[in-house]
Amino acid sequence: MNDQIKRKKIRSYFKRSHPGGAAIPVVVGVLVVILALGARAPEVAAGVGVLFFAIALLWFFVAITRQLRRPSDEEMDRWLEDDLNQFVKRTYDRLGLQEHNQRRKPLVIRGPILWSTVGVPNKDLLWKKGKDDIVRFAVYRVTVIHLDEQLLAAYACDFNFLKNVSLNEETDEYHYRNIASVSTHEISTSYKLPNGKSLVHAQAFRLSVVSGENIQVTIGSAKLAELTGGTIPTTEAETAVQVIRTILRDKLR
Repeated sequence: MNDQIKRKKIRSYFKRSHPGGAAIPVVVGVLVVILALGARAPEVAAGVGVLFFAIALLWFFVAITRQLRRPSDEEMDRWLEDDLNQFVKRTYDRLGLQEHNQRRKPLVIRGPILWSTVGVPNKDLLWKKGKDDIVRFAVYRVTVIHLDEQLLAAYACDFNFLKNVSLNEETDEYHYRNIASVSTHEISTSYKLPNGKSLVHAQAFRLSVVSGENIQVTIGSAKLAELTGGTIPTTEAETAVQVIRTILRDKLR
């Protein structure tokens, strides 16, 4: 499968269509038929009935076909992992690091994006709850953290899974002795969600340094979970906090 076809399949995963929608033209058709019969026009009633039944049948067929062709939750997870693996490899060049010199696997932290973001079309701000109750997003804030012998290097960007495109890139590099704290905690935000409500509070991963700078990734919120109706995993961020804290203890003791 070439990449263009895969991207189309990825976008189709987030499209919403349901066979039950075919009931709409059926109901409309029945009402029109009733009105036509009331007006004593049986020929019109028959024609309208056939027309709306054909529309309903076509609607149902298209909806079923789309569902059958959509990628599964497992395929989506595998494709995202493949993209992120390639993405991580590119960060070595961005940060001027040598992969063979690294003793630990880089940490990858993903945070969902469901609000207006520079360079990301609003039509790409999509999400879907899978059969496993996990919510998958089309756009993520991705931060890759490399743990070198003497320093921590990070590359962050907004990643559009639909297009396999990285935007709004940032790089940071800190010596371990300059890291003040690393944690997940609640933050205040002013993001506007697709339903028009504001995301006032969210959970975030944050790594702070003594100069006041920080690396921060919004990883979820109760309101976001309520909107999407599913679970938004935060295990990547929690694992990163544990790993970095362990390294800091070893380096600074």
